[in-house]
Amino acid sequence: MAKLQRASGFTIVELLIVIVVIAILAAISIVAYNGIQDRAKMSIRNSDMALIEKAIHAARVNTGSTTTAITGTGMTSYMCERAAGNPSLVEPRMLNYDTHPCWINWRLSLDRLSNASNINLSGLYKGDPSGNPYLLNENEGENNAGNFCLADYLGYFTGSGVNFVISKNIGAAKGSSCTS
Repeated sequence: MAKLQRASGFTIVELLIVIVVIAILAAISIVAYNGIQDRAKMSIRNSDMALIEKAIHAARVNTGSTTTAITGTGMTSYMCERAAGNPSLVEPRMLNYDTHPCWINWRLSLDRLSNASNINLSGLYKGDPSGNPYLLNENEGENNAGNFCLADYLGYFTGSGVNFVISKNIGAAKGSSCTS
């Protein structure tokens, strides 16, 4: 009489359970990884903006001028975020790095701040971790409806067109007529 041999192996149900468990673990890992990347980008942004703010304060002290006078523009990021310079209102990283006024103004402003502050900002030429220049609006000293004392501010583009977040208001320079 012939013996029946039972085939060894996994049933389809066992295999499906293993596949589902692996898929769940992979999904958890991907979500955790994306969160880590987002936190790392924000940490880099905060560090970069702290460096720019430090350079602005140092440049003001060294020159006795407002940020507007130092950079030579009232709004470095104007050509990045307004239809006049960016008619399609695309994210600034989509604009030509070498020739678009958005990027030219950004690098020029960094150079002028670097020269006035003696702080090297050339590492920020390519912008933030997403590839956009930082938002820099130099307000102090500009005539905004008779108010010359609006704060300068720094921010970053959010990655959808020209939407942005203002992260830092930079107070008036010491000794400025805008300080109380």
